[in-house]
Amino acid sequence: MRRRGSVIALMALLGGCHGFGRDISPIRLEPIVTLGATSGEGAIATTPSVGPHHPGGFWIVLPAYSAIGTLPLVFGDDGVFLGGLHGDSTLAGSFSGPMFTRIGPGDSIWVFNNTGRVLVFGPRRTYARSVMLPVVPTDALILADNRVITTQDSGALISLFDANGVSVREIGEIQHHAQGLNPVYPKHTILPVGDGTFWTCTWHPQRQLEHWDTAGRLLRGIDQKDGRFPLQFEPSHLLQARDHAPATQLIPAWIDNNGRLWTVGYVPDQHWQQGLAPEDSVTSGAFRSPISDFDKYDDTTIEVRNLVTGELIASSRFDFMYEMVEPGVLAHAIRTAAGWHQVELMRVVFTEPASRP
Repeated sequence: MRRRGSVIALMALLGGCHGFGRDISPIRLEPIVTLGATSGEGAIATTPSVGPHHPGGFWIVLPAYSAIGTLPLVFGDDGVFLGGLHGDSTLAGSFSGPMFTRIGPGDSIWVFNNTGRVLVFGPRRTYARSVMLPVVPTDALILADNRVITTQDSGALISLFDANGVSVREIGEIQHHAQGLNPVYPKHTILPVGDGTFWTCTWHPQRQLEHWDTAGRLLRGIDQKDGRFPLQFEPSHLLQARDHAPATQLIPAWIDNNGRLWTVGYVPDQHWQQGLAPEDSVTSGAFRSPISDFDKYDDTTIEVRNLVTGELIASSRFDFMYEMVEPGVLAHAIRTAAGWHQVELMRVVFTEPASRP
């Protein structure tokens, strides 16, 4: 671990000011909890991703799929390991490469697998049923009637399925010019609004935001030509060049209840080359080298904009690499001395800028 948790909290609190004089930045991060034990059943063996917070008071962690075949892990709000999610003994009730989780109606838990299989659990984490989708989603939204909206990397941009996984309609078409993208980064994601409509974010080949309803009507679109909304995404590969800094990425992350667009982006760390693995006779000059420390390689920026005018309301920069867990919650991955993985969850706190005469 490069820096300890107390330092992380301090750096987050003192995150860079942006146009507000000597005041603390209006966007700051506050620690929530650290997930992942240092030994035993609650230790995380592979790179984890965290699903949205469950109203029942717990978080679900998905270790990266590997030959170990670890089940989804459940941690309480206090960070205590509560156990794993278990299906049943049937093929339909078995995990097959869990990718992400979503919370559905009645606080149900939906675990999406890399085969299109979705395992659905009740609010007390008991297995209920499985849904087999004909696509492998890159993102999903569960509607109030248990219909499922998905994005994927082929076919239609948006697919709408009923509660049993039967196709209702397909919306939009994906352009097939995305060769060379790292599969770790999905090219299409969903930003729920809360009024029954939603936005899709397309990163490649054309960067754009589009506002839809469930009937398939396009309500509004924002593309990379609209200079009021910087949409930057350059696919990050695990092997990076030594002779130039990593590209800036500005990725739309969520839309809040006031209709503001939040972006979680990445910019080169001041000492980004220190984040690369040591240079040897093979990786030199413009050749690529593995990233050994993402915190040293990238800093994180958070921006909030007016979704109507594109006006920048506030921005802050932080000295670690964070990924979004849910609107307003970010995750920072760390390693223990014994090589286990942990995740520090941080809440995005926004102080409304005082109006100026």
